[in-house]
Amino acid sequence: MLGIFEIFFICLIAFIFWFLIFLSRDSWVRTVSGLYSTGFLLIAASKFISPNYLKYIFTYAGYITLSYTLLMNVLTIKHFRRMVSLKDALTGCLTRAAISDHINYEIKKGERIKKKFNLLFIDLNNFKQINDKYGHSAGDKVLAKAAAIIKENIRKYDILGRWGGDEFVVLMPEAGSAEAQTITDKLSKLTAEYENFEISLSIGCAHYPEDGYTIEKLIDTSDKRMYESRNRKVDIK
Repeated sequence: MLGIFEIFFICLIAFIFWFLIFLSRDSWVRTVSGLYSTGFLLIAASKFISPNYLKYIFTYAGYITLSYTLLMNVLTIKHFRRMVSLKDALTGCLTRAAISDHINYEIKKGERIKKKFNLLFIDLNNFKQINDKYGHSAGDKVLAKAAAIIKENIRKYDILGRWGGDEFVVLMPEAGSAEAQTITDKLSKLTAEYENFEISLSIGCAHYPEDGYTIEKLIDTSDKRMYESRNRKVDIK
């Protein structure tokens, strides 16, 4: 049997998790907090319920909910710890494999809780000329500088990855089309210089789920739009 102090403590914990639901903007935090608070409240409510079989149902339901939520947390932490380790040594961005896993994770989350996200595909203009004229060492410096500039000008919870060569991908979780356009416009005003070359960006954007339900379709769409932007000579100046 639970004593008064234990019930008070459990209700306090449940209240804290309910508070996190309203405080946090992240849907994952809200979901986990809701499950934790539900589990604790079920256990506390079992103290005041009769007959005994209902008491047992509420108690076991509470413990099962808490156990399930804890397992979800462990798996999520394991997932993100692996993602953090998959960094591109040159730019500090996520590798292609790591950013792909994040995109697939957002797709699965979108299927489950109907959340949208956006994907920016970014390519450096004039990068080949710098590589050809000054060598790969200079190109490496430009890539690192470009990655730092992009990272400074996206949201703190956006995820930047190096797709390959001079191509980068920005994953924007829970962002609408308007917010993605704002970030694109912001990036489009940036430049970096190396010797006599001005480095600018060509950007294409894909919206989930409007532009596709798979990573292949989203990357293909954003890549095509990036080339359309370049062909229109709407490079970032």
